[in-house]
Amino acid sequence: MTFSEQLWLALVQASSTALLVTVLGSVAMTSWTARRERGRADFETRTRLLDDIARVGQGTYVFMQHTRRQVLRASGESAKQEALKALDQRFLDFSIEAAQIQTLLGARFGVARAVPPADRTELPPFLRWHQVHDLLALYYYNLKEDFPGIVLAETARGHGGNYHSGLDLGAYADKNSLDGERLRRMRVDIRTAYDEAMIDLARGIMTSSIAGL
Repeated sequence: MTFSEQLWLALVQASSTALLVTVLGSVAMTSWTARRERGRADFETRTRLLDDIARVGQGTYVFMQHTRRQVLRASGESAKQEALKALDQRFLDFSIEAAQIQTLLGARFGVARAVPPADRTELPPFLRWHQVHDLLALYYYNLKEDFPGIVLAETARGHGGNYHSGLDLGAYADKNSLDGERLRRMRVDIRTAYDEAMIDLARGIMTSSIAGL
C-alpha cells in the first residue's frame, strides 16, 4: 500500500470514528432529553393532582369544620340556617369538582371500586378519592342532621361490594336514634378515616404508575 493510500485510509478511519461518536452522542442526548421530558411531565401531572385534591378535598373539609363551629356557636336559629345555607352551596361546588377529579384519577391510575383485603392499608388513588368524597358527604349530612333516603347505606363500607366511605355505619342505621351524642361520635369516625385517607391518597398519587407516562 502506497503512502497516499495509507494516508487516505487513516483519514477515512478518523472520519468514521468521529461520525460514530457524533451519532452515539446524539442518540444518548435524545434519549436523555426524552427521559427528562417524561420525568417533568410525570412530576407536573402528580403535582397538579395533589393541588386539586388539596384545594377541593381539604378546602371543603376545613369549610365543614368551620361550619360545625358556627352551628355550635350560633346565637339563634337564623344564624344556624345561614351557616347551613352556605354549606349547601359549598357541598354542591365540591360535588361537581370531586366528580371531575375522580375521572382524572381513574384515567391516570386506573379505576378500582371493590372492598380491599382487611389487612391492606395502601389503596389506589381512585378508590381513596371516592372514599374522601363519601366521607365528606357523610360529614355534610351530619352537619345538616338529615340523612335523606338510603344515604347511610350507600356510603357504608361494602355496599354493593364496593368500598365507599370505608366506615361500618351499622351503629347509625336507625336515623331516628341519631341524637347529638351519636352525631358527635360519627364526626369523630369521619375525621379519623378522612385523615388516613388523605395521607394515603397523597402517597398514592406520588408513587403509583401513571398511564401514558
